[in-house]
Amino acid sequence: MKEIREADWKVFRKLHPILLDRYCQKVLREINRIGAEENKSDHERYLAVYQEVQKHDREIGLLFNNPRRSSALMQLMAINDRDLFTEDTGHLFQNRYKSIVCEEEPYLLELIRYIHLNPLRAGLVKELENLDL
Repeated sequence: MKEIREADWKVFRKLHPILLDRYCQKVLREINRIGAEENKSDHERYLAVYQEVQKHDREIGLLFNNPRRSSALMQLMAINDRDLFTEDTGHLFQNRYKSIVCEEEPYLLELIRYIHLNPLRAGLVKELENLDL
């Protein structure tokens, strides 16, 4: 697979820590939900939390460890499958764009770049970190 362009790589690197934080927030919410299940014993809740942590430990490694330009597109698609871009109410991208089939990688990269840089270019935010994803 081809590496993504330098400009796309820079966007990915800026989004990477934000998305990692969002992923961790989702995991912590799930752990809190498990811990609050009063119909289970402490031991059952402990085991459920332990299993949840193990599951997400493997997944977080696949999604966020060792980001490289050669694998950034695949990581970005996997991250997108976890709904990290659409988690918040009123999310910038939520319910605003129609779906289209994107069969060519260069076109997909251009779409990703356009979508993520659009608020920056429009002057809605000064830096990508300020973007409410």
